[in-house]
Amino acid sequence: MPIVQTLIFLILVLLQSHYVTAHGRLVDPASRSSMWRFGFPNPINYNDNQIYCGGFSALWEKFHGKCGVCGDRLDGPRENEAGGKYANGIIAARYTEGDLINVTVQLTTNHLGGYFEFNLCPVNDPKKRADEDCMLNNPVMTLDGKRRYTLETSISGLFHMTLRLPQGVYCTQCVFRWKYNAATSWGCEGGKCCRGCGKQEQFYACADVSISRRNAFNWKTTTAPSRNTECEAKLPWRNNPGATPWCKRRCSQNRCPHKYCEAACRLLVPQGYGSSSHLYSSQNRDQFLKALLRASNSKDYANGLNKTMETAK
Repeated sequence: MPIVQTLIFLILVLLQSHYVTAHGRLVDPASRSSMWRFGFPNPINYNDNQIYCGGFSALWEKFHGKCGVCGDRLDGPRENEAGGKYANGIIAARYTEGDLINVTVQLTTNHLGGYFEFNLCPVNDPKKRADEDCMLNNPVMTLDGKRRYTLETSISGLFHMTLRLPQGVYCTQCVFRWKYNAATSWGCEGGKCCRGCGKQEQFYACADVSISRRNAFNWKTTTAPSRNTECEAKLPWRNNPGATPWCKRRCSQNRCPHKYCEAACRLLVPQGYGSSSHLYSSQNRDQFLKALLRASNSKDYANGLNKTMETAK
């Protein structure tokens, strides 16, 4: 009987495993499919948290683990690759070679573990597609020198990581890729069977970034300081209706982040206090991104963004 009960249990687990799904998106740097949520003038993709190679069956049963380099289904339109609907060469973040960078991922559904991997491919041409070999040759490591960021919790939400860009990689346009190997299914590998072993759902996102050469002599241009005395969020975030109210609220609480809010916002800091943004950098980042993500779910925001893009054409 114990053997029969064990077999029944395993069958039930296998049957249930395909009904447990994970979803996620690359928030910072903003992925091609998620840029619209953060004020960038890029087409809206409401399904930006489920770019997963067409699903488990397509990835493993039909294409034997093969997928588009940015997560599009292998035999479908490559909307997240160069030439696709969401890949328009808009730079989401600017870094310097070898930098320590802050990266944020949002998992929108309970994910049960798994791991993240990050890679870079310098293409220097928005019309040129990145390829898998290029990605694998340029891993972006964790601070302890690992290629994988292992999830050790089963909660959803924002995950903030500090990663190290590789030395010697610089570009006017690089494709930065996030890959999430979920742990939603029961499987076996290497003589071990467990949830998360073997073939799993995989989620991807690609962002366009630029990386300048360290110690290179570059002309830097400056812009005149804004004469606006009204507190506003900086561009491109200002285009999201959640950004400026957030700046006004946080700055009036003496938590005024220079990265997100214009200089005029610091006039809201209570008298007798200096700006303490350096003390709250991680909290500011977390709260700011959450505010923008909430606002991006508004139909009014989506309609306004569509009108703005139509006018710009």
